Amino acid sequence: MTHPAAPHPHTQVPGSASGGVPVLPGPPGVRAGRLAELGLGRRPRPDLDEAATALGRAADADYAMVNILTQDGQWFAGLYRAPRPHLPLIPRTMPLTDGFCPALTARGGLALVLTDVHDHPRLRSNAVVDQLGIRSYVGAPLIDPATGITLATLCFINTTALPQKTEHDQLHLIKTRRDELNPRLFHPALP
Repeated sequence: MTHPAAPHPHTQVPGSASGGVPVLPGPPGVRAGRLAELGLGRRPRPDLDEAATALGRAADADYAMVNILTQDGQWFAGLYRAPRPHLPLIPRTMPLTDGFCPALTARGGLALVLTDVHDHPRLRSNAVVDQLGIRSYVGAPLIDPATGITLATLCFINTTALPQKTEHDQLHLIKTRRDELNPRLFHPALP
């Protein structure tokens, strides 16, 4: 009897606790207080737009985001859209039920590479797939060292699938950019 191979740890897709809205880690009051302390409110930040732009260009991605996660939803404090006329504009807010970043917070600090979301039946009907035509996602959690809570994510997405053979390179890129951004995000006085 043969058993299917175990999924690669970077492509396992977490679900939400209820099958509906993902449950964000950490007490909501601690999350809200720390976000306020860090100045990560619902406003665009030029430095985070620059970080998203640098990531998007390095990945040749359609979109890249620095995504702040609150109990009320997602806020793209950093947002990049490639200058491609066919790409729809996206708002800076999104419900927790949409996209893949909220589920990323349940991965215990692991980055996630989905070279083709159509390979995952639970993800094919996600609103970002239906409304924006998203086919690939690469993301990493941004974990606050003071609380140990994933307060944000860094990600890039495409309307085309990524070649499976690029998974390692995509993972390396997102982890490198996460490691560069983490100190600036959680210690705003740093350059």
